[in-house]
Parts: sequence; C-alpha cells; structure tokens
Amino acid sequence: MEIDGRLRRLRNNSTANAVANAIKDGAGICIPSFPINAATMLGFLKDLGEPLADYARLIPGEISVAPDLNVVKLRKGPPGKVRTHHRSGELVPHTARSWAKQRPRYFAMLMVEPGWRDGPTHSNGESLYVPWRLALDRMRRESALKFGAAFEILMDTPVFFEADKVREAVNAGPVGYQLPDSRDELDVGFRIKQDLPAVLRRCANANLLADAVEWLQTTARAAAMELPTVLECGDLVVLDNNRWAHGRCAFEITRNHFLNPSLLILQFSR
Repeated sequence: MEIDGRLRRLRNNSTANAVANAIKDGAGICIPSFPINAATMLGFLKDLGEPLADYARLIPGEISVAPDLNVVKLRKGPPGKVRTHHRSGELVPHTARSWAKQRPRYFAMLMVEPGWRDGPTHSNGESLYVPWRLALDRMRRESALKFGAAFEILMDTPVFFEADKVREAVNAGPVGYQLPDSRDELDVGFRIKQDLPAVLRRCANANLLADAVEWLQTTARAAAMELPTVLECGDLVVLDNNRWAHGRCAFEITRNHFLNPSLLILQFSR
C-alpha cells in the first residue's frame, strides 16, 4: 500500500481496469498524454463507476458547461470582478463533494491548459495530493495521546455542513468513517471541506472537532507541500475520493488585463 503521497504514473495506454487495481492498492494515479477530449475521458472513467452529473446545475444562476463534467477556469464577471470556479488563493487539502449525501468514490482531473507557471514554487497553481493515511501516521508519531483523542472525535462526531453555493441533500455523519475494504486502523475515509475548521467554529459546541480537522488538514498540507505536482497538458489524475485529499497552491489571476488561461476538467463517479 502506497502512503508516501506520490502519484503512481501509468502508461498512457493503460486501461481503466489497471487504474482501478492500482487505486485498490492505495495509489493515486497519473496517466500522461491522455487525449484532450471530453467523450474519451468520460468513456474511460465510466469503466470505474457511474459518473455523477456536473454540480454546476445545482448552483443557482450557474451555467452547466458539459454534462457529467465540471470545467474549472477563470471567467469574466461583472465590471471590476472575476468569476472563478475556485478562488485564486491556496486550496488546502480536502475531499470532493464533502457535504453531499451522495458522494463520489472516484475523483478525476484532466489538465487541459496549465496556465502561467513562471512564478516562485507554490505560487503557480501546483496541484496538491496526499493520502489521509499519511497525515494520520504523522499525527500519531507527533503525539500518540493527542492523536488518539483527535481521531476519536473525527470518527465519532456527527456534523452537518453545506457547500458554499451547491444545494443538494447533505450528509450528517462524522467527517471520518470506516471503509469496507480497510487494510489497517489508519486506512479510513474522510469528507472534509477545504474551509471546514472555520465553518465549524461558527457552530455551537464544535470547537474540539474544528481543532481535530484543522490538525489533520495542516498535517496533510505540510506533506503535500513537500511534493507539489506540476500537471502538464494531458495529465489525467484519478484518486480514491475517500482515501486521498487534493488541493492547490495559489496562482496569479491576471496580467495586463489578461486572465490566466488555466483550464482543468473534473469528473466524479461512484
């Protein structure tokens, strides 16, 4: 089982079955030189599981760009503003659709256009990937006593939270949960929104859970920052959305009134 946080690179002619088997081993997958084609991407990923529809349809006033796909790109908004699928600041490690009752098992992203990458390290929108198990192991090594208390809180405290804009049925269970194919006591799943600690601190009696989540995310972020991933055009990344967290370094939005051309396609399946 791979726990060092590095993606396993497969050949560009790898099958969906090869990807599924590697993910079962605990790996995060990167396939280089994948065709930049939505139909090809969906056809490949459908062999992993049932695609979930583009969640832009669940955001009031938002336009769905492509069925079953989510397109991440900067778009011009009202005068003086820039609309973006995600903010330009850093996204700390989190899981996809963490709030949802119907959550994806697999999370995939295809890099179409990396955008500007001539800034200092950690300022070019580098991708961050890390298995939660790696963070848990580091936390336990740091303090077994503190870890035991935090782990119990993460696994046993039910919590209800929503997305910023998406409106759909939500999960009301703990942020940590046991997996049917778990390999050991640290091989568990998490559903964590990138700003969850701040959300929890606005709730009554949730400070202990907020502290535990913040420690987990801070530890995961430190590990991911050691191995920032620079995706090239055509790199397809596939992760187990229960076991792996993903994030992104900050990036530059505009230069001389031109928007950063970065373009990424996301897909979720269960």
